[in-house]
Amino acid sequence: MIRTFVRNISYKPQPQLFIHELPSLNKAKLSFHENPNKLEVGIINNVQGKSLENLKILPKDFEENKEFLSKLQEIIKNNIQNDFAFIVEAGAYPSSHLPIYDFRLPPSHGRIPEVENVFGYVKVSDDGVIEPGSYQSNNMYRLLSGTDGPINLSDYLLEQIQNS
Repeated sequence: MIRTFVRNISYKPQPQLFIHELPSLNKAKLSFHENPNKLEVGIINNVQGKSLENLKILPKDFEENKEFLSKLQEIIKNNIQNDFAFIVEAGAYPSSHLPIYDFRLPPSHGRIPEVENVFGYVKVSDDGVIEPGSYQSNNMYRLLSGTDGPINLSDYLLEQIQNS
């Protein structure tokens, strides 16, 4: 299938993301790249006549890209111990199983994030250090939450996915 992209738009509600319009298909591609040919997060259906910059993406109109989710889980598994945001978090919760969560709705201190916002979990040592190789993905994670919106990554994970 040939896809013709008309516009590449920065998505204002989540500035890490770009929308690449596919007007002939009444769809748009959601991506972490300005380049529409990079790995897509998913496809948004029924976009004709809608303002894409501020579009409220509904779960019924969104098709997750399983390949993207698989790639993201692999990046987290191999690199999360280097993510400063979670290094700090691990230091505050020694001897625990720490949730690695989506930044679309970070939990308040001491709170557990919603299960659909958790990529997975890591084991934290008694010294407050993420144990490499301990990551376990969460199959209940959703790229688009019906209440909290689309995926939002830590700065480190964003850099890793953009460079993949």
